[in-house]
Amino acid sequence: MTINNTGPSGRFYKFSNDPPNIKWSVTSSGKPVAYCETHLIPLSIDWENSNGESIFCPVDPNEYTRLQNSYEDQQEVVKHLVNRDNLKDMETVNIDVDGYTTIAKEKKKLLKEYWIETKVYDSSNGVQAMIQIGKTNGSGEKVQLFVDSPRKRLGFDISNKDVHPSGILSEVTAVFKDSVTIIKENKDE
Repeated sequence: MTINNTGPSGRFYKFSNDPPNIKWSVTSSGKPVAYCETHLIPLSIDWENSNGESIFCPVDPNEYTRLQNSYEDQQEVVKHLVNRDNLKDMETVNIDVDGYTTIAKEKKKLLKEYWIETKVYDSSNGVQAMIQIGKTNGSGEKVQLFVDSPRKRLGFDISNKDVHPSGILSEVTAVFKDSVTIIKENKDE
């Protein structure tokens, strides 16, 4: 379906799959209205004989070809197509579902075989940090740590690519105002 803006200031739109001599007036305040292109007046609907699919010009009562949809459905289609046309060039802004804002981010190589990346977030719960340490050998294996300062917690993820911190690190310590959390390998097991 092609849209052809035919009116001043974008007031009228024509759609390629509509009957001839119909154009639509679209305003932000109401539903689109079908107009007779020849007489520039709103079209009338033959509700009794066509379930709102037949429309005609009140000045020239020759019935127009039936609409593809009911008049109400076609109004919705027109509204969405015009909105799509107006919105297609708008910038997309991705917002994290939890409302996180990245405050700082840094990635460095450690020695030859490891890299480290740190992200500090400002969330609705306060400042938090995520630290990832991984092997540069392309295996994708990494440790993913989370420092949750508002809750005074240190945690980690374990998944297919995320390993226990003891798989790469000998000890991880997080020091908070009133407590200390330590993660280290248990050599007694």
